[in-house]
Parts: sequence; C-alpha cells; structure tokens
Amino acid sequence: MEKDQKPLRVAIACQGGGAHTAFTAGVLDRLLEDDRQSFEIVSLSGTSGGAVCALIAWYGLSQKNPALARKLLKDFWADNSANSLLEKLWNISALSAARSPIEVKVSPYFPGLSWGMTQVRLQGELLQKLLGFGDGGQLSPWSSFFRPQLEGFILRPEFIDLQRLLEKYIDFDSLPDTLESPQLLVGAVQVCTGQFKAFDSRQEKILPEMILASAALPSLFKAVHVKDEVYWDGLFSQNPPIREFVCGVERTEKPDQIWVVQINPRERDKEPTTVEEILDRRNELSGNVSLQQEINSIKTLNKVAGAAEDLFTAHPELSDSPAGEALRKYKQVKICRIEIDETELFSDQTSDLDYASKLDRSPEFIQQLVEHGQSQAQSFLNGWPEKTVYE
Repeated sequence: MEKDQKPLRVAIACQGGGAHTAFTAGVLDRLLEDDRQSFEIVSLSGTSGGAVCALIAWYGLSQKNPALARKLLKDFWADNSANSLLEKLWNISALSAARSPIEVKVSPYFPGLSWGMTQVRLQGELLQKLLGFGDGGQLSPWSSFFRPQLEGFILRPEFIDLQRLLEKYIDFDSLPDTLESPQLLVGAVQVCTGQFKAFDSRQEKILPEMILASAALPSLFKAVHVKDEVYWDGLFSQNPPIREFVCGVERTEKPDQIWVVQINPRERDKEPTTVEEILDRRNELSGNVSLQQEINSIKTLNKVAGAAEDLFTAHPELSDSPAGEALRKYKQVKICRIEIDETELFSDQTSDLDYASKLDRSPEFIQQLVEHGQSQAQSFLNGWPEKTVYE
C-alpha cells in the first residue's frame, strides 16, 4: 500500500450455518491476523452462528484489540465443542436423531422438554459448584481430588445454554449504548409481523438476547423476546444482513468492499435424489435465497452509482444541482466471497457437509472447519486485490 493511501474500508458478512460456522471463525482469525494494513474492518454482520462469530470479532475490534478477538474466537469454539464423555454422548444422540429416517416432531414449547432441559442445567450447576468450577479455586477438600477425574465426564450447563457460553466470553454490561465503528449487524425476523430486523450497534446496545434471537431456529428453540418483539432465526430474512452496510449511511461511512463468508454451497455436482439429499439441498438453498437477495440489492445500488458517474462525466454542470446532490450519496461497493470448498475440506471425497452435520460439535470436526477457514482466508488474501473475483 502506498504511504499516503488510506486502507480500504471492508465490511464482512457472515452467513449462518450452525456448527459449520466454525469455518467462519477460522476465516476471521486469519483476516484479523493480517498485518499489511491495506484494509480496515469497519463493519461486521451475521446471522445465527455467523452472528456469534461476528459478535466475538466485533467485541475484540471495538477494544482496538484484534489479538483479543482471535483468542476469543479460538477459545469459544473450543469451549463449544463436545469435550466430556456426557457431551460427546449428547452430540452423538443429536446427530443420530437428525439422521434418523423416523422424524419425531416435538415443539420446543412442550412442557416436558422445557422441564428436562432445566433439570439438566440445574444438575450441571450443582456438580460444578461441588467441584469448585468458576469459584476462583475455592474447592472443598474432597473436590480437589475428584475434580480432575470428573471434568472429563460432566455435562457443562454452558454446553446446552448459548447465553451462558456467550456471557463467559463477552462482557455485555460493558458494551456502549451505541458504537459507530466498528459496526455490528445481527440478523433476525419478527415472528408475528414477518418484518426483517438487523440489530445495529450504531443505533442500540447489543444484548445477548439479540444473538440468541438470531440463532433461534424454530424447530429447536423457543422464539426469543427482545424488548417488545418476538424473534426467530434470521435465516428466513437476512442471512446475513448486507444492505444495511450502505442503506441510510453517509457516503463517507460506506465500505469500499463487502466480503461475504458463505457457508452453504452455491452449486452441487449432481441432482439430489434421496430424501436426505433433497432435504440437505433445500436447506442450503433456503439459506442462500436471502443472501442472494441482499447481494442483488447492492448490485442494484452499484448500477445507480455507476449511472450517476457517467451522467456527471457527460454533464458536469449537473453535479451541483439538487438532483446531482442526491445522486452523489450512491457509491459503488465491490462484493466478493470466501467459501467452504468441500473437496479441500474432505480430501478422501467420501464425506460431505449434510444438514445434520450443522449440529456436529465434535472437537475434531470443529477444528477441521476452523483450519479450513484459515486456509481459505489465506488463499483469498494471497490473491487480493489483484486476482479477486468480484460480483
């Protein structure tokens, strides 16, 4: 980068996809490590698991500490993995249920399910208290002996409670009421009205409920109440929010480029024919529809900006007119993608990322995705900006 050249303003949009968004953590880790100073991350957005990754990166950047963001991303996903025996059994059970040919439908509002989950949390909390977890090492005489043995067996409450896990790494109370830069956008949808919602750190304080709302997949979780509204996973609306990077924003505050971290594949090599393949592809396409709509909205605005530049070139006298003043607010913003490459991820070509694997929290699988994200981000940076393919 030239000495007096300002770094490019970059916004990063993180698509949701459950456990697959460990890939996003790897991508962000590598981007935050880049020390060329040729770009500045000014905005992040995300939906569901993408919102979690965006939140953690944003939290570190808001404190001018990319190294902290990288550490928190690493620690969060290691902690979110199924580490103990009971957690691994829980993970295997979830995957088996998701892949079972017999579908059992249970509402997340079913009283028995809610009661069972509450009891699991209470038992986990009691065991943690007895063993001295999180109490600064004030252990009972016997727990100091049993703790190392039992740590590998218990089911941690934070393993099944996303809010508890988020609050372990993010001090939400310390967050400002509003924060201009960097910006964070969290995608969700209002259940009753069907309105899209992008919680915006420039307009309101980011709360843990906002992240929970973005990740509240209806078949698995209750809708989340945020203030006076009820929300579900943003998969149905904006996956992830992108248009808010440029709409209603002053021209000088808009990004120069938007980098989309995409989880769901755009194409498949063959027609899905089995029930599982059809359901997998339907899920992928439903997650991509809202993303493509967001990207198309930016492309439309880019055409307006390009037409305005051509108009001013042909008729410079219009530049200072009221119409010219209105047109100057538009800015062309380049869009590119960093995507999962399953042929790279699975070198044996015998595995793929099906819908059920979005629930897979085995440490090996999570780490594999993180490392793939780091690799894909490195490949992107190696070709950026000269060889980058833009939308």
